[in-house]
Amino acid sequence: MILLSCRKLPEQPAGPERKALVRTMQRSLLLSLLPKVTGRTYEKLPALSHLPGGKPYFLDVPDFFFNFSDSGSFLILAAGTAPLGIDLQETASSPRYLALARRYFAEEEAAALAALPEAEGRLLFFRLWSMKEAYFKLTGEGIFHGIAGCTSPAFLSGADTICPVTNIRPGIPPQSAFVRALSFPEPGYVLTAAANTEAVLDRFDYA
Repeated sequence: MILLSCRKLPEQPAGPERKALVRTMQRSLLLSLLPKVTGRTYEKLPALSHLPGGKPYFLDVPDFFFNFSDSGSFLILAAGTAPLGIDLQETASSPRYLALARRYFAEEEAAALAALPEAEGRLLFFRLWSMKEAYFKLTGEGIFHGIAGCTSPAFLSGADTICPVTNIRPGIPPQSAFVRALSFPEPGYVLTAAANTEAVLDRFDYA
């Protein structure tokens, strides 16, 4: 199961002050979800450590996994007892979505987008981008480590169930995981979670 917690971001320009406020909000969300996931009380956050790709985790809390995403006006935290990735994308107007798809996506994905009316194609673009981001946030790698090779035909077709995803890169054995489109309480956003097993994605709830 994945537990989600969402907060609205302050309406102010991007910059050091906003980044500092987001970090404060992240710590507050973590402190609120830690006891709900682990069943233990925490007066302060445990010390953070980081995977080689920069993904943070709590070294002294091996049964707590988390991931943040922010887009548009919202910050979201996903937490659980197994590795996961989460990505939120605001589906704002993007006149360059086809050019971006042709540059970064698999050929069949870019072709599927080009065959759709603009509104549908743009929504699918953000859906696919969110899927890929969630996968790479699960693995702890950056999204540009083989973004075109990260594909899910079922997800591309619009399935809202748990879908297998495969990442194929030259010289590296294929990697696989699962992704699922999740509901988000505000319109104009797509939200996707990724995990190594289907069971992790079977249930999700907002705290």
